[in-house]
Amino acid sequence: MIMESNIKKEMNESQELIKEIKKKVYVNDEILNEIVPLLVSIKNKSYIGKRPPRGILFYGPPGTGKTLLMNTLVENLQLSKKLIIRGPEIISEYYGKSESRLRQIFAIAKELASEENLAIIYIDELDSIAPRRDMVRGELEPRLVGQLLTLMDGLESEEKNQDGHVIVIGSTNRLEALDPALRRPGRFDLEIEFFPPNEKERREILKILLKNEIKEKIGTPILENENDLDEIAKLTNGFTGADLLYLLNKTLLKITKENKKDITKEDLLSVIDKINPSALREFHIENPINYTKEIKNNDDLIKKIKTIS
Repeated sequence: MIMESNIKKEMNESQELIKEIKKKVYVNDEILNEIVPLLVSIKNKSYIGKRPPRGILFYGPPGTGKTLLMNTLVENLQLSKKLIIRGPEIISEYYGKSESRLRQIFAIAKELASEENLAIIYIDELDSIAPRRDMVRGELEPRLVGQLLTLMDGLESEEKNQDGHVIVIGSTNRLEALDPALRRPGRFDLEIEFFPPNEKERREILKILLKNEIKEKIGTPILENENDLDEIAKLTNGFTGADLLYLLNKTLLKITKENKKDITKEDLLSVIDKINPSALREFHIENPINYTKEIKNNDDLIKKIKTIS
């Protein structure tokens, strides 16, 4: 009976946490229902199973909310510190320095896990520090991949002798570029794909952005009519969350130049066509610029100069 009560309490906690997360970032419910209860159970020391996952892999097109979700998770789980590894920042020109930085971050994570039960290491652009070793020519990348594999494998043996759990969340836009050794069971056990939002999801993302990024921060009234949101969502096929934020910022810049105080549907519609949606870029064919007229004018000018001389 006590166990059932604790499970129900934890389920309620997870659902409340999901509601709070969705106020700040829109992510598919299926993704949230897979990740949030897992992290809550680890933090509460109630995970049912022999060993929680050591790694979660986020993958999908840029701008689909991978990094924003991680930041929001850390904040709402009330973890005291964000441990973020960004690929380009970890690289050092000095031999062994990059590997040393990785070891330092894992050491800090272990200390935090022993105090708070859970510590999250987030590796942004994972493919930049752990690319396929058979596709690179330099010495640094294979060393970094080897060091990361060793550190992740070392978590299991060390957790047997200490409290707390360290979980590594990696994100990549190019799943095929990752070293296959990272994806074997026992490392990144859980792989979650982030898709570009559909029309309904774009509408929800717009509502969140309009509230959090526009109304609360700037105070600019915008699109009070629900039908306007529907139309914008319909016309933004292929837009990711980052694209929608860019759309709003670009529109804000437009009305500032025009000395207007609020944004209308027409303002947004006039900007949409100027943005190339992230999810459709691989299908976008750019027409070459035709310089025939300029070349002809230059030829005519050269002839005139020769005639005068």
